[in-house]
Amino acid sequence: MRNDVPSAAAVVSRRPVALAHRSRAYTDMLILILCGAALSYALSNALLMPLLPRVEAALRIPAGSAVWIVTALALSAGLTTPVLARWGDGAGRKRALVFALAALAVGSLVCALATSFWPLVVGRVLQGCAGVGLPMYMRIMRDEMPEARRNFGLGLVQASNWLGAGVGGLVAGYVAIHTAGFSSVFWINFAVAATVLGAVLVVVPRSDDGRRVALDLPGALLLAAATASGLIALSEGSTWGWASAPTLVLLSVAVVGSACFVAVERTSASPIIDLKVLAIPAAWGPILTAGVGIVGYFGAGIGVATYIQLPLAVGGMAKNPLQAAVLLIPLDCAIFIAAPLVAYLAVRAIRPGYLMVAGPLLMALGTGGLLWENTSMVVIAVLMGVIGFGFGLTFAALTIEGTNGVPKEHVGSIIGVSIVVVNVLITLSGAVLSSCVSAHSVRLESVEVPTRAAFTSFWLFCLICSVVTAGLAATYVVASNRRLRHCPADHVTF
Repeated sequence: MRNDVPSAAAVVSRRPVALAHRSRAYTDMLILILCGAALSYALSNALLMPLLPRVEAALRIPAGSAVWIVTALALSAGLTTPVLARWGDGAGRKRALVFALAALAVGSLVCALATSFWPLVVGRVLQGCAGVGLPMYMRIMRDEMPEARRNFGLGLVQASNWLGAGVGGLVAGYVAIHTAGFSSVFWINFAVAATVLGAVLVVVPRSDDGRRVALDLPGALLLAAATASGLIALSEGSTWGWASAPTLVLLSVAVVGSACFVAVERTSASPIIDLKVLAIPAAWGPILTAGVGIVGYFGAGIGVATYIQLPLAVGGMAKNPLQAAVLLIPLDCAIFIAAPLVAYLAVRAIRPGYLMVAGPLLMALGTGGLLWENTSMVVIAVLMGVIGFGFGLTFAALTIEGTNGVPKEHVGSIIGVSIVVVNVLITLSGAVLSSCVSAHSVRLESVEVPTRAAFTSFWLFCLICSVVTAGLAATYVVASNRRLRHCPADHVTF
């Protein structure tokens, strides 16, 4: 045993003293920089979403393939976040955050210089590596701030995510109508990421506790192989044929790879994801609700933003990217309002689990409204607000339930599993949208253009997912109430 490595007890015992001497100016600067990091990652999706039709036309991408420009980032984040978060435990939180921002800056640069489809996808994959930022912000704040400032900082970081989503779309729309092409938005993303990276290098201190954490490389490779092969098979199966050799081979790799991943993680001394958390009944509700619930948000965001820019000839609304970005504002504003409302209600003894049921029902109501009326900008804006409010209720509530409903030593694993599930479901919903677009496209001026039917089909899928989410949440609440009646000592007061 090395004598220079401090014990966990020693680190914990010194932390309150160290945190008490942090100046207010220092913690404010640290919060500002971490908010900037969150904002820069949020921009990576928000800046692109209103511009998908322009990217598709500029690069002459087949209508069904353009969705991969969005889902490549989600797939990358889902695969790399658990691995990089585990690496950050050993190498230090600052190093992991620097790596994330560097990957975001390089990925943005690659996208800005891309002149064809695949370089753009590669750039988006690099941007997705910045998804590890979220657990790093939480850990850095825990290490560097007293509790009062930490809670304030976490709230601002969450607000920065939605601020980036709303403002980024507006910036993208404004840039799009004043410039040709799409590279300008990636130059903006590069500039923001590079600036924040420089601030992190200068201000954020090294943040590690002297522990050595081994990286489970076999588990990481198996997770990547299983997830990637399965999603490619699901997204391309309708094109290749579900009984074709490539589809069957990829599905087999996904099944075998998943089984091998579980076997490796159960015996690993330092697993990428601690699968013991899956044996905790209280963990399943938040994880599944997060995964399935994200589909409704994805359908409202990318689905509506793309649909309203379709030409009138195919049933669209012929709006420009700026108008598409404005239409996303009610979605993000409603989330921004709903999330703190859940915390307010939770303090007043209204269990967040019940809001986990109400949120998806509101999302289903909004998505059903899109199926009923999708020709009026005012009506669509209102429906986007309904979906956003439901999404905000859902995710804020499941965050509280997932944190308070399991032992604290498993909270990190809950976050890791949830991130993987959420990003996999985003990728899967992108594959469904791609299939809908491929099945409902026409050739217009030598370019394949999706029709209105493609998006109504996708919104029907999103509606079904929202109803399923409500059912999963209700099942979780009923089961947890039953456990609380039999085990009163496990009750958590909200």
